[in-house]
Amino acid sequence: SVATGGVAFDPIGGGTTTVAASIPGVIATAAATVTVTVTTPAITLFSLPTTVGAGLQAPGYTARLGASQHGGVTMRIESSNAAAARVAPNASTAGTAFIEVFIPNGQTDVTYTIQGIEGSSGTVIIRASAPGFTDQTGTVTVVQPAFRLEGLTTSTTSLSTDTAFYVALGLPSAGNGNLNAIQSVRVGSGGLTATITNSNAAVGQLTTLAGSGQSRTVTVAEGSPYSAGSVATGGVAFDPIGGGTTT
Repeated sequence: SVATGGVAFDPIGGGTTTVAASIPGVIATAAATVTVTVTTPAITLFSLPTTVGAGLQAPGYTARLGASQHGGVTMRIESSNAAAARVAPNASTAGTAFIEVFIPNGQTDVTYTIQGIEGSSGTVIIRASAPGFTDQTGTVTVVQPAFRLEGLTTSTTSLSTDTAFYVALGLPSAGNGNLNAIQSVRVGSGGLTATITNSNAAVGQLTTLAGSGQSRTVTVAEGSPYSAGSVATGGVAFDPIGGGTTT
């Protein structure tokens, strides 16, 4: 051991090297020369490829170093096209073209959020890099988001109490029949406004804090996948008035 006067090989970077020893007056055998190959540990990007809605965000992605005894390094996670997709260190921070996160020695993981930018579409490359590690890439596909209404009953009576309901955002299923994943409005977007209409005024009306009518608006705040769930908190309710069918 080094502590007792010996020698140790310290791997620094990837590649191949030859370690040889010599002693005056002593024959060096073939075994006195050793070829050592040093491989660079890699970074793993979990849950990629993935899909995110334009104007929405998906949290909880992980980038992991392939070794923990690195002495402390800074990992950089970046988007190849910040006009279409950005990254953030958490679900409450507006995304940027890249983030840099320090990883203390003994630790390996960085978690991050992917955000799609409004009006964009296409495939974006996410790259993770750190000194002493091999870069890793993965892809994110940005698609047009979708929404649905939740909480609104399909059958009620004219004497029933108002029914509060809300808008849910996410990724569309095949054929746009429903959502196949719920995603929040991206932080930094300013939120989304949904206009809700009622087709038959003789059957019912829509009520919000602004009053009742056949057309009302609700907002979906940054960081949330849903509009408010009650009128008191800024949501909308259906007020049944008379018998019939409405949309």
